[in-house]
Amino acid sequence: MLQKISEKLSNKKFLLILDDAWHEDRHDWEQFMVQLKCGAPESRIMLTTRDQKVAEAVESIHKFELELLSESDSWNLFLKGSGLAEQDLSSDYVQVGKEIIKRCGGVPLAIQTLGAVLRDKNQISTWRAIRENNLWNVQSINDRVFASLKLSYIHLADELKQCFTFCSIFPKGYEIQKDRLIAQWIAHGFINAMDGEQPEDIGRGYLDSLVKVRFLQNPYGSWNTDTYNMHDLIHDLTRQILQGELVTCAPVHTTEKFPHRYRYLSLTSFTESGDKGLFDKVRALYISDSKPSFETTVKNSCCMRSVVLDYATDTPFSLFILKFEYLGYLEIHNVSCTTVPEAISRCWNLQSLHFFRCRDFVTLPESVGKLRKLRTLELWCIAHLESLPRSIGDFDVLQSLQLYGCRKLREIPSSFRRIETYVYLI
Repeated sequence: MLQKISEKLSNKKFLLILDDAWHEDRHDWEQFMVQLKCGAPESRIMLTTRDQKVAEAVESIHKFELELLSESDSWNLFLKGSGLAEQDLSSDYVQVGKEIIKRCGGVPLAIQTLGAVLRDKNQISTWRAIRENNLWNVQSINDRVFASLKLSYIHLADELKQCFTFCSIFPKGYEIQKDRLIAQWIAHGFINAMDGEQPEDIGRGYLDSLVKVRFLQNPYGSWNTDTYNMHDLIHDLTRQILQGELVTCAPVHTTEKFPHRYRYLSLTSFTESGDKGLFDKVRALYISDSKPSFETTVKNSCCMRSVVLDYATDTPFSLFILKFEYLGYLEIHNVSCTTVPEAISRCWNLQSLHFFRCRDFVTLPESVGKLRKLRTLELWCIAHLESLPRSIGDFDVLQSLQLYGCRKLREIPSSFRRIETYVYLI
């Protein structure tokens, strides 16, 4: 990608804006900048960051430090974010609120997040507890910002906490599609629907609540309002909260035992096979930009609930997935195969199945009809898909069949009419 950017900019005068940079490695920045010396004279690069170390790593010529919000502006932003009006607050709430906001250090994200959380806290005792919390006993602005975000999490509704921290499995900047995220929450049992309620509807309410407190946000400039990401400070918060429960770098060929309590495995640029026992207690797996071979190291697991294989290039179907009997959510990108193995039916608990840009993919096996719990089937840009199996009519609880960019598919099997539930077909 960098080479293509360099070719586009060659001998042209440009202004390149790098927003919200957080990478600190000086050598990587040097390699990056070399590729950008191809432009015409007077070309400029503008970089924004909250980290002084990043500014030093890129050897910035001119540095501009933005001022933090004044106490007055901070209070006004708090009121706006909380939806409260000062005239409707008693003097106690105003005093305590201003003392809390003062500790946020004039940083908008911290102020808005706390404001959104306090909006639903009607007891002055809760406001005072936040003001007097020991997390504020730090000196630097960065630590105070993090303290405010941690307090926002502490006072988050219990049913939202595990949904929020689950998002830590995705890398920084990752754009999460709303319905797929909710489907993963459902697969993990985070959503308990009462009689007559649809878990997807409850999940949308949970997601809206996380957006209101700024823990999730629409990506800046995105046309798709159904995608969300996390501010990088919020992402740091989730990973600090989970600590040993999230692993981002799996040891290879080591005698070290993994802690039994870690639940999430998030791997990028990982090509080794990993040690046996790697998946013993893992409940969620995310892999991107890598092609690890786990076929011989993965044993049958009853813990795994969701798998996202975000492969960047064409990759053979990963057979190790078939060992996750209780898997509830499966999402695969860029798999090169003509069909899914018949043994997919072993994953009898699958509720949500998604394939994206799978080269040479022609059809699904008849055995998918045995996935009687399947609620969502999504096939996105499967250019060579020619048919769907007749057994598709056996999906008793299917809610959504999404077919997009499947140009060779001419018809839906007549057995589809047997499905008695309402199916959203696109």
